[in-house]
Amino acid sequence: MSVGHMSLAVMVLNTLSVSGFNSGVLTLLGHGFLSSALFVLVGALYERHHTRFIYHFSGLRTVMPFFSFYFLFFVLSNIGFPGSPSFISELLAVFSLIDFSILALFVILLSVFILVVTNM
Repeated sequence: MSVGHMSLAVMVLNTLSVSGFNSGVLTLLGHGFLSSALFVLVGALYERHHTRFIYHFSGLRTVMPFFSFYFLFFVLSNIGFPGSPSFISELLAVFSLIDFSILALFVILLSVFILVVTNM
């Protein structure tokens, strides 16, 4: 999803509007923070278990409850769960693209749709 977030940020930064700038910067900051947090958490898992197979992480919630909570929180925030920085910045981006051009909005929505379909 990094490509989708960055394409949205670049598109709204190119609208040259205040709302586009605000949503672009919020997207960049939120994505940087959330992705870094997820990499730190996955790195901690790897250091503890020395494997990347998901099968070996069954029962992780009972052994590491706080870690599981933070991991779920950052994953949901990264995918744009309502109330998270990603959701707010993407909502502001859509509004700024509507103010700029409906065509630009359709182009970015089409690119996000193609990105989701190709990643399945």
